[in-house]
Amino acid sequence: MYRMTYKIDAEWNIITPDGFATIYNYKTGKNYLGEEGLPVEEIRDWHIGGKTKDVVHWVLLALKI
Repeated sequence: MYRMTYKIDAEWNIITPDGFATIYNYKTGKNYLGEEGLPVEEIRDWHIGGKTKDVVHWVLLALKI
């Protein structure tokens, strides 16, 4: 799989009871925006990826969101 890592500054890969999930930022950090991008510590909007909606539900429950 081809990944455009310059668009992502931080990423976590998690095994959930419902499958594999990834939490990541997308096009908000310094890798993509340069000096105008946010430092990782200031990023507040994150994406959740997975093969089913169940992994998203699990991550949200785990984070109590």
